[in-house]
Amino acid sequence: MSHLAKLQRRPDHGKFIWLFSHIKTHQVLCSLTAVPEERKMLKQLTFYGKQTQAQEIRKDLFQPFAAVVTPDQQFGMNVYQKLREYRHVRDYQWTFRPTTKEVEETLQKAIEERRMPKFDNRLPTLKERGMLLMDQKASTIADLSHILEREADIARKNKKLEQERVDRAENIKRTRWAQVERMASRARAGELEKYEAWIKRREDAIEAAQSDRNKALGKKGLMMLKIKRNELLRAKQAVDFVEGREVPLPQRLSWNQSLSALVQSLTERLVNPEKPPPPPPVIEEEPKQDIRHIQDKYQGPEDILVQWKDISDAQYAEKWPPEVMHEQVTEGLTIGALQNLRKWGKVSVAERRNRSNQKRLRGKPRKNRKPRFKSSKSRDENVMDGKSAAGNVR
Repeated sequence: MSHLAKLQRRPDHGKFIWLFSHIKTHQVLCSLTAVPEERKMLKQLTFYGKQTQAQEIRKDLFQPFAAVVTPDQQFGMNVYQKLREYRHVRDYQWTFRPTTKEVEETLQKAIEERRMPKFDNRLPTLKERGMLLMDQKASTIADLSHILEREADIARKNKKLEQERVDRAENIKRTRWAQVERMASRARAGELEKYEAWIKRREDAIEAAQSDRNKALGKKGLMMLKIKRNELLRAKQAVDFVEGREVPLPQRLSWNQSLSALVQSLTERLVNPEKPPPPPPVIEEEPKQDIRHIQDKYQGPEDILVQWKDISDAQYAEKWPPEVMHEQVTEGLTIGALQNLRKWGKVSVAERRNRSNQKRLRGKPRKNRKPRFKSSKSRDENVMDGKSAAGNVR
């Protein structure tokens, strides 16, 4: 089984999204696990120029700043995919223009006074461009709010369509049941006995018919009469069963036999499942009012929870959808102790410094030491030879 298949079998895979930011360059990494895998996270770092792409994911530099709790796995995977796609677009379709009117006026004045060239002709240096492109924290938060609003809107539309489908099914069911009740009332009014008499008369006519053509026509009419009689009979029995009236014994035995066969078939499928049936769709009612007017807390699977290490970071987004709840977390976003760091493939800075000091104090083993001079002569002899050679040259 592949690694992706194993991840997809986890019950909460894709439901939680963690966002990590570089404390110096503000580069952002998206992860589906609280302890990110370095091999996968390095692929998210784009090369913007020299010394702009990290060679390792260091825990002391990449710190988690937000965690997103989504309603279900599919919703979370869609949000994660869109975050990666938006980051890809920002990495390769960038433009640098004056961001405010004041900056634009200042630049225009400087151009008119010939203190600087035209802005369109003055591109940022490689280092400036790399720093601008690596500053991803604010843009990622803005993208997150837009993606959550977009996905929440899609979820609301899908839920509305599902509710409309359920309402249509209920209307069809009520209409069909009204027809069944009308047929049952017709059967109680004596129409069932009329069909029995017509069937008896048609059977006698078929027996008395001389030609094959008349017999065939008679059998066709007999079949239609039996179909209509059976519809009336079943409608009457169904209404009697729902209203609690007595159902004939043969019909009850027939129902019991059908139910027993159904139970046996379901039991065999559970014991020897060839292909498990899809789970029935869970249909939930829409809230009658906005969740923000009920209680400013995480309510459950219908809402989206965003946990912030610094809740002021949420102000980078212009607006958030009403389904999103924000929470300030001080300890829940930390990576963990040293055992988690070892799983991550890295150790803390203090431990690396301690190991380096111990190695420096111990020194290298005698057998691994390399001679400082290639010749077999001693250091003093080599020095003397060098002096004598220099004296001869002089």
